[in-house]
Amino acid sequence: MNRKLSDRLHSFPKDYQLNEETKILIETALQEEINNKGKKKKRQGFKVFLKKLTVPVAGVAVLALASLLFVATDSFNLFHVSNQPDDSMSATGGQQELVKVHEELEELSTIWANALKLRDGKPRYQMLSETAKEKFIQEQVISSGENGNYTIGVSSPWVVDFDIEVEGMNANIIYTTQTSEPAYYHTKETITFIKENDKLVVKDFQLIYEDRLYNKNFKSSISFPAFPIPTEAERIESSEDGQETFLYNVLGTNGGIQEEYNVMIESWGWQLKEELQRDNYYVFEKEGQYIEMTIQSSNEEDFFTIKKYENK
Repeated sequence: MNRKLSDRLHSFPKDYQLNEETKILIETALQEEINNKGKKKKRQGFKVFLKKLTVPVAGVAVLALASLLFVATDSFNLFHVSNQPDDSMSATGGQQELVKVHEELEELSTIWANALKLRDGKPRYQMLSETAKEKFIQEQVISSGENGNYTIGVSSPWVVDFDIEVEGMNANIIYTTQTSEPAYYHTKETITFIKENDKLVVKDFQLIYEDRLYNKNFKSSISFPAFPIPTEAERIESSEDGQETFLYNVLGTNGGIQEEYNVMIESWGWQLKEELQRDNYYVFEKEGQYIEMTIQSSNEEDFFTIKKYENK
């Protein structure tokens, strides 16, 4: 007999109330013990048996304890009765709901993006909230006149592919578009969802940028996502104010910034402020935002730095 288990059982108050599942498990264990001992008398009921039983309760309830060990939620807290909800089950249910909503947002965003690829605005209109429908109609009037026919997008460049990233209740879509040359561009759009009448609808849609010349040799700066950086440039230093230093030679053969890089900067909407340029120091402006670039080159290494321009 396990003395610890025996002491555990005898430590319970006499008036301790067992739940029904526990009673059934103990009753089953006691019945099996009776059968094993070859009792000939019929069982006269659980309460009567407990009164007449001469051996300690702990001795005949070991099997019940063994069974309960597999179903107890706390170690050796076998007879604990809780009216509180199972937090783990609640958490699991919440996670499943979040996954379900995320998958639905991805599905709706795909429908939205495909609508632009097909130049058919009807699927989009059906997904809009009442406020967003008004915005959609106004854009139709501007692009197609009073009698809009739900046609969206343009004939060139046309959408050839898109990538979707869902963040919370927002979806960021980057479209890859192409012309007949061919030349490739990127357009970014953000759509925001809400629930209306227990249904997900598009609350708003915003064009972030359009027809940005795409070249696999360039990527966005981390501190300044609207500014292009050569893909091969290795970022070797950054600071809290957004300054970034890259190990790479961006100087052209005839001095100045490489022609391909300069074209990318311009295609991303940045204009060189010639009045501020001196030697290998440049300042670019886009929609009121200023970025300064300093290029340093030597026999040992070539690098350049970009940061926010402060008017001194």
